[in-house]
Amino acid sequence: MTRALYGCVVTLLLCMSWPETARAESDKRVVVVNAPPLFAEAVQRALAPWPVQVRLREVKVPLSESMPGARKSASAISQSEASDAVVWISSNSDGQAVWMYDAADDRVVVRELLVPQPLDEAGAAAAALSVKSLLLHSSTAPAEERFGAQVQVGEEHRVELVAATPARWGFVSLAGVEQGLADDRFARPSLGLGVVYRIRSLELGARVQLLGGHALRDPAFAGNLNRWALGLEARYAISLGDNQLGISAGPLLAQDRLQGTLLGSGQKVDQLRVNPSLGLGAELCRDVGPMRLGLGLRSTYMLRSQRYLVGGQPVLDLSEVDIILNASALFWLQ
Repeated sequence: MTRALYGCVVTLLLCMSWPETARAESDKRVVVVNAPPLFAEAVQRALAPWPVQVRLREVKVPLSESMPGARKSASAISQSEASDAVVWISSNSDGQAVWMYDAADDRVVVRELLVPQPLDEAGAAAAALSVKSLLLHSSTAPAEERFGAQVQVGEEHRVELVAATPARWGFVSLAGVEQGLADDRFARPSLGLGVVYRIRSLELGARVQLLGGHALRDPAFAGNLNRWALGLEARYAISLGDNQLGISAGPLLAQDRLQGTLLGSGQKVDQLRVNPSLGLGAELCRDVGPMRLGLGLRSTYMLRSQRYLVGGQPVLDLSEVDIILNASALFWLQ
């Protein structure tokens, strides 16, 4: 009989202590001190998604509003309630503040509370969100939601919580020198302007490029050749630490204008030619504040013959492949 009674008592004690043991293993506890009813309800709603127990505690002497008294008082409450955090609101002639004591680090964090007193529903909700924001910097918050947290997946893989790169617009300016690959007579200055739209690591752009003129002087012809081009391109950025390597490709449409005089007959010459072409480029660049500076090499392949005839006679032969060395500055719009 005695053994049976002893067994019943032990079983009863275990049943009574089981809920507390389960809470200690899975839940955190937050104590809210001297909380107005609306504030207490708002905190419970704000922390409802977390495995956190919210307990209310009334004390006769308000917690100190200075250090180290605030930490000592909150620490004593935390120990008596076996809580992980203690929060409260203070109010004086200087304004209001919300306080949070983190038992794990034995520290107090305070934040100004810009809501009127007494708290209405909107003010209580704002104060509760401030409490939740402070708790995100403590071990009370779930591990995956803490400030600067990382989510561990399995034993070998880790997924970092990072913000996605937003899509944005930008304007780019270019300046460089163009040289024909098979023609070393001409090295022309090149200037360009363009617009860029970025989605993650991919950029889509359009640009207008103006090339300096060729001065021509042959036994039968004297004049010059000018060119401007309109290009579209897709660019993919590869991260190289603080720098980027951009690989670009796209079509171009160039218009050449040959102007001059046939020296034998004095005939005036004014010819327009449209040259479709393909471009391929590589650029090493670096972000500097709201802009990106780069140095690149670009080649274009003309899809038409670059022999120019006047009166049936060739007066100019240009390379079908051009190389442009250019510097660029891209300004991102905020």
